[in-house]
Amino acid sequence: MSEQSRQQSLVSEQATLGGLMMDSTKWHDIKDTLKVSDFLHAQHRVIYQAISDRLRENQPADVVTLCDVKGLDREYLVQLIERTPTANNTVTYAELVKEHSERYQLRERVTQALASLNDTSKKPHEALQELTTHYEKITTQKRSTAFMFESIKNTTIQPQDWLIDDFIEANSLAEVFGAPESGKSLLAIDWGLSIAAGIHWQGHRTQQGAVFYVAGEGQNGLARRFGAWCIENNKDMSSLPFYRSEQAAAFYDLHSAINVERAISQIIQRDKVQPRLIIIDTLARNFGGGNENSTEDMSQFVAHIDKHLRVRFNATVLLVHHTGHGSAERGRGSSALRAAVDTEYSMIKNDADVINLTCTKMKDAAHPLPKSFQIRSIELGISDEKGNPANGPVLTATHYTPTTPKTSALGKNQKLGLSSLGILLEESQAYLESINKNPNDAKVTVSDWQERLDIGTRFPEVKNSLQEKGFIAIEKGFVYLLKSEFE
Repeated sequence: MSEQSRQQSLVSEQATLGGLMMDSTKWHDIKDTLKVSDFLHAQHRVIYQAISDRLRENQPADVVTLCDVKGLDREYLVQLIERTPTANNTVTYAELVKEHSERYQLRERVTQALASLNDTSKKPHEALQELTTHYEKITTQKRSTAFMFESIKNTTIQPQDWLIDDFIEANSLAEVFGAPESGKSLLAIDWGLSIAAGIHWQGHRTQQGAVFYVAGEGQNGLARRFGAWCIENNKDMSSLPFYRSEQAAAFYDLHSAINVERAISQIIQRDKVQPRLIIIDTLARNFGGGNENSTEDMSQFVAHIDKHLRVRFNATVLLVHHTGHGSAERGRGSSALRAAVDTEYSMIKNDADVINLTCTKMKDAAHPLPKSFQIRSIELGISDEKGNPANGPVLTATHYTPTTPKTSALGKNQKLGLSSLGILLEESQAYLESINKNPNDAKVTVSDWQERLDIGTRFPEVKNSLQEKGFIAIEKGFVYLLKSEFE
């Protein structure tokens, strides 16, 4: 290695280590590509190893904490900081360290290959074999940064990892959208506090863990909602690993995303918690200076929350979003958002104040059956200065009330199918009520529906067409009414 190359390598390594001590979040951008062995200077390999070890354990890796690591020179660590004016270029310097390392290794391979070729003590076939071996190592190294394919025989199939069984996957990006007062924030709180408490949500198991709520507005209202949920579910608010922000973020801006990442990291270190869910409520209030309708800006917003929240903490990120201006059936803004999320839910309130939760996208699993809720007011046990009791809202499950679409396009047998299914469902609910059971647990088997409809060989056609149109769902031998008949 020439003296110039050696000096460039030294500067790049020093700037990388200094930048990491100044801003450890940069480590997550380079940890998968930059290895300890890429540092050509022994002292730098020791420092990078120490930084990586601490950050993998969510421990700080600054000058003060690294001084406690045996074998590290405090004065040299301070010099690294002094020689690094900013941490903004850490990733760039790390790429240079990797590049110098690859060049050095390549030169070593070439030198060894030439030495074997010029070694007169070896027989011709031995020299040729050694030269071939070195050549393969060189070409393999050059291919290491190229685009590669891998055989599926090396693929390990893993079962689905649910954060909330059947509804939200762990380590995913999810969205719930709805109009104002549709209960979308209440649902996010319900999900979040259920996860923090480690209790089932509407009969669905949750993974217990810490929840971080990035609140865009309504701090006082949030406190009442948290209190109402805890009273309703008999939980002590002070015992739950649930954290809310004191202000909105601006995730379109990289520095803001990094600040949120740092704040979460500090709580992880302080309280020894594992994040499971990060709620951003609402997207609009936490977007920042970009334009929601711009594909480029929305993609940047998604990239920042994906990198600095979901990937960084191996947690699910839930976006609470408004409906589109022209349609209640989609979220507002660029379609790049819907393309990016793994799971999407719609919340629509009807004229009877019943809120329907419907899955509109589930990337790698079947859509869960829809649910209905109503908003109920809970007394908080405190009063205002006039003596009026303070209340907080909670979501409570109610009998699912299907959306009522126009069915004029349906045929005679399809309408009969919906009508007979509705009657069977009502009969099942009435029976459950008569024996003091929950009518929301009412089910109708496909065979009972077929027998009641009594249309012979036309039944499979009717069943399949109603399923394709989204009027019914069939699961484990039961048929569920998703949309009721309405002229």
